[in-house]
Amino acid sequence: MGRRASFRAYRAMVNAIALTSRGGIDSSNRLLRDAIALDSGFAAAWAALGNNFLGARQADSARFAFQTALRFPERLTNPQQYRLKGDIAYSLEHDIPGAIRWYDLYLTEVPRSIGGRNNRALYLSAAGRYADAAADLRTTIADAPFGPS
Repeated sequence: MGRRASFRAYRAMVNAIALTSRGGIDSSNRLLRDAIALDSGFAAAWAALGNNFLGARQADSARFAFQTALRFPERLTNPQQYRLKGDIAYSLEHDIPGAIRWYDLYLTEVPRSIGGRNNRALYLSAAGRYADAAADLRTTIADAPFGPS
């Protein structure tokens, strides 16, 4: 199918992400591979597969999946690209300043992203910028849709 969007592929990816959140990584990977077989340019599915590989500590496979996702920039929004590049910088390239720069760009476009702020806080903390990390976490708490609790 190449670069053509497929609803079946999308549905497989959504189900795969749900499986991942419940710890079903192997089943999730099978569904993600099915999604990619239906739509080989499905960048978000490649990125999700990369995240699964990263969680399983399969760095080479994660790098391949992430790089493949980035080969289809027209299939990712700018914020998705920034976040993906930030995670690659931190997790695979061990480039903490680079990860922070990518998340700065991400949060410029998605300022209320709880996951984005949490990730950047982690990266800021890893860089020894504890006050900045704490500020991100305070912002996350203030922006929480159900309040600070």
